[in-house]
Amino acid sequence: MTALIEARDLTLSFGETPALRGADLAVEAGEVFAVMGPSGSGKSTLLHCLAGILTPDSGEVHFDGRRIDTMNEAARSALRAAMSSGSSSSSVSSSPS
Repeated sequence: MTALIEARDLTLSFGETPALRGADLAVEAGEVFAVMGPSGSGKSTLLHCLAGILTPDSGEVHFDGRRIDTMNEAARSALRAAMSSGSSSSSVSSSPS
């Protein structure tokens, strides 16, 4: 099976503070997963990158076979809106930034 959402080697810093350093994750459709860790360990940052709310400094985020970290903000917002309304991700343009 192919992962529905996948993160590959994500890094993201806020100024001099690293939030993600080489994060990898793959979740298949229907799979349940949990992100756990102490306060300040990057859990919310990882989820925001997976949702396309934040773009990583490096690495890749794929959703349903499409790379979303290279999409511009408008395309990522349209994808989130389509997913929240239950529309197919294939109906959303994947314009690069």
